[in-house]
Amino acid sequence: MKHVHGLSGVASLIVAGAAWARPALPIVNPGFELTSRPLMEGEVSNGAGGVGVPVGTRPSMFSPPQFDNLVEIPGWRTYLPPPENPDAMIWAGVLRSPSGYITGGLGGANVAQSHHMPMQQTLDVRVKPDTRYTLTFRAGIGVGDTSEGIYVSLLAAPDLMTPAFPNFPGVTTLGITQGQYAPHDSSGELRPY
Repeated sequence: MKHVHGLSGVASLIVAGAAWARPALPIVNPGFELTSRPLMEGEVSNGAGGVGVPVGTRPSMFSPPQFDNLVEIPGWRTYLPPPENPDAMIWAGVLRSPSGYITGGLGGANVAQSHHMPMQQTLDVRVKPDTRYTLTFRAGIGVGDTSEGIYVSLLAAPDLMTPAFPNFPGVTTLGITQGQYAPHDSSGELRPY
């Protein structure tokens, strides 16, 4: 049985909301607003572990991680700090967008933030043969960030416990965006893709 992986994104990218259509797939926490505690403006989670796996936070994107006020991000997972380096900085997570940094999020101020690091969600859905799946999402580059490619994938995992990251053992790539770049004049704005 292969499970659908809802979203995997890499590059320096901000994402808000994701929805699969034809047929609709049940994305958990599509607007990234569900967190175990509210994030402060500018605060970003140091990765995401899903329900039951708290992660540290950073007061800003380039601050070192802190582990005194942990947060859980339902539905979403990233790589996590390895046991030999538990304080490692994870360059993907949920950001409470600072004022003026990015606009166009879904339902609030939280967005997924990634800098060359995948963030994913594994869904309990069987991939159907001869079925077209279309992903719609909003993505963009924050004010002052460099413009880099937007990569979003549809992957299939052998079970619900396997993290569905590209090139992970047992994970099959079903589709991936190629050559998507946010227009230079859209800095600070999430646009639909």
